[in-house]
Amino acid sequence: MAERSSVLYPSDISKSPQTEDCTTSNRVFAKNYSSPLLLEEALANSEEAFQFASKALFLRVPRVVSYCKDRLLINFEYMEGWQTITSLIRDYHFLSATTEELRRTFRLVGRALAEYHSASGKIHGDFDSTNVLFKPNEPRICLIDFSRPDFANSSDYCRGSIYRDLALFLVHLRVKYPPHQLHFAFRAMNRTLSKEFLLGYFEVSETKYEFDKLQAEFRACLKIDYLARTFMIRFLSASTIFSIEDLTQ
Repeated sequence: MAERSSVLYPSDISKSPQTEDCTTSNRVFAKNYSSPLLLEEALANSEEAFQFASKALFLRVPRVVSYCKDRLLINFEYMEGWQTITSLIRDYHFLSATTEELRRTFRLVGRALAEYHSASGKIHGDFDSTNVLFKPNEPRICLIDFSRPDFANSSDYCRGSIYRDLALFLVHLRVKYPPHQLHFAFRAMNRTLSKEFLLGYFEVSETKYEFDKLQAEFRACLKIDYLARTFMIRFLSASTIFSIEDLTQ
């Protein structure tokens, strides 16, 4: 999407009713949208997700601090000290996290996603590792960016199978690397963390795990335009990286 994000100080913008007193700091995470429709969708989805998270055990969602329809801008609560899962997997030493800490983090990601699915009756639709935040020693995982992804043609993108979110996250664990880090995709730990993610999800979800559905969505995700153009999928799609047979149980 033609969106820009930054950290700034809000000026003359509308306050979201539920978040007028949500922060003691003026520091926010600002995101611009390419059309009024996309802003309205993101605003509604984000505020709804925040309400779900306020009653959840494992899920956290940033508050909508304020917004400006004229500027196509939403200011979100700035998540101080939180980092993306992408930053974690792109670090050679996993940001110095221990094996147990890594397993715990990815199991929490699964639990948080299951809570969101259960509470909303919808999927995230763009469950990319960049849209998942963690913080050491925090008992919850923060999900962000409830706006329509580039590859979605209509607002019903969030009405798909839960396995779309699960599969997209697993794909990103395998492709979310710049060229000089391609070897990171082959780390054995990635498979361990994939299993922990699924274990966490189905610990909380009332849905029965069906590997065939996961595999079908995984294969479909590999054909999503922006992913299909990545080096990993273009040249390594037949490699063991993209085999998920070890996730059958």
